[in-house]
Amino acid sequence: MWDWDLVADHVLWNEALQTAYGWAPDKVEPTGAWWIDHVHPDDRIQIHADISAVINGKASEWSHEYRFQRANGSYAEVLDRGYMVRGSNGEPLRMIGAMLDMTERNRVEAQFRAVFEGANVGIVQLDPRSLKALRVNAKLCQIWGAAPEDIVGQTVAKWTPEDDAPARDALHRRLANGEIMQETLEKRYRRADGRLIWARVNLVSQVLGDAIQTTAMIEDITQERLTDARRAALIALGDASRDSGSRDGLLAEAVAILGRTLGVSEAGYSDIDLPDGGFHVIARWPAPADGEPQSLTGFPRTLQALRQGEALAVADIAADPRLAPEAEAYADLGIRSLLKIPLVQRGSLVGVLHAFADTARGWAPAEIAFAREVADRVWGALGRLQAEDQQRLLNRELSHRLKNTLAMVQAIAAQTLRNAPDFETAKEALAARLIALGKAHDLLLTGERESAGIDAVIAGALSLHDDRQPGRFAVQGPAVEVGPRAALSLSLMMHELATNAAKYGALSVPEGRVAVEWDIAVDVAEPIIRMAWTERGGPPVAPPSRKGFGTRLIERGLAGAIGGEVTLAYEPAGVVCRVTAPLSGFRAAE
Repeated sequence: MWDWDLVADHVLWNEALQTAYGWAPDKVEPTGAWWIDHVHPDDRIQIHADISAVINGKASEWSHEYRFQRANGSYAEVLDRGYMVRGSNGEPLRMIGAMLDMTERNRVEAQFRAVFEGANVGIVQLDPRSLKALRVNAKLCQIWGAAPEDIVGQTVAKWTPEDDAPARDALHRRLANGEIMQETLEKRYRRADGRLIWARVNLVSQVLGDAIQTTAMIEDITQERLTDARRAALIALGDASRDSGSRDGLLAEAVAILGRTLGVSEAGYSDIDLPDGGFHVIARWPAPADGEPQSLTGFPRTLQALRQGEALAVADIAADPRLAPEAEAYADLGIRSLLKIPLVQRGSLVGVLHAFADTARGWAPAEIAFAREVADRVWGALGRLQAEDQQRLLNRELSHRLKNTLAMVQAIAAQTLRNAPDFETAKEALAARLIALGKAHDLLLTGERESAGIDAVIAGALSLHDDRQPGRFAVQGPAVEVGPRAALSLSLMMHELATNAAKYGALSVPEGRVAVEWDIAVDVAEPIIRMAWTERGGPPVAPPSRKGFGTRLIERGLAGAIGGEVTLAYEPAGVVCRVTAPLSGFRAAE
């Protein structure tokens, strides 16, 4: 402290001049000039001017920060406050003041400022009573997307969404009541641009001196929360894919997960029908799909991009040169921004998973990757469901075929045994018929479908009776794919005709010949197949005295399986069997 007698120009210092600044009493001249001379040269002119102003009555007191020289030659940063004492006539008599060493405090303050401004988390110092921001750093301005002048002096409630108002107000009441706390919480803020973000807040309210200081350190954890949300969404999608038993149910759950996680106005899945140039929305969120097919003719550029198999992400359709010509069509649908993931199978676009926003919004790489992951899992789950459906269909078909085959075997066995004259004859006839039946099945199961060419069916049935004599069989006609039912019946009929020919007709002598010919008549209401079995060169034949099982199998087996008519004629030159049946009956899958 100092006391400056202005009349005598004598300055009296207390002992702190020595303890704080190192000046021994015998080294100090008790004058104002000595004092001013030990002010840093860069600060001296201003200090002299301020003191003169007080002495001359232009001010009653003064306060100034300057650098004062210590005894060792270094300078201390000081805060000096002085008060004027005047006489009855207002003449200046003395000044009394106190010089506070601010060096350490300023150093700490400088360090704090450097940490405060350079921190990688947002920091805001608050008035705990009003919750107004007193001081903010650059990182907080970046997090909230606002300038310092838009934050300082404003209550932080301004940045909290109204949905979170109850929790916000409860916390603010605790601070306003002077509660001392140190808490970490996660809460939402609304940036200046309106976008919601998640933040982790370390809130500290503590007593410093005579006041309570409240500081909030804020870290933007939006991406962390979004990553967690996307991870949880994929787990939920996995559960839905495993538990869903239907295509529509899986798609409905997938688009709901996609829409909620991305926070868009609409998400959905559409089947694409490129030959017809249309699409059919199968699933939509939040509103259900209307089921009405729609045309793609108004979106040629979108279709072109999707057919390449790449994700299409557009932040603002009106501003994107790729889709600008289609902006009006999208606007009519309330769509400003889009993300579409195509499903391409065997080079053809068959489906699209989409997310729409009614305002412009950017699509972060992580969001696009998430949508791709959802699409990949949906495609995989749909493939699994399709495979399971096909397996169930095959199992039912196998069961049906097995029952039909066993019924046919039972009928063949019963009829063969009933009409055979002895056991050996029955054994040979039954074995031959079962072999013919087996060959027919072999033909049906050699390809991807349960069908076979009509020529292959006939050749397989006749192979048991082919003695490799040149010209023994002549099989000729147009290519026709026959279904399983027709193939089995036709094979058995051909086998019976060949067996009879081998016993009694053309195949019983070396010079005998058999021709099997067919054509398709298309000049009628429904195309029909006309087929003829003709024997030549064999012994004379006559109608049998009674009809056995083989004859009934020839006349009724094929006709009963596919419709149409079968006739047997015992002409002198040889047996002739004629078949007239609808082409659709031959081709039928069942």
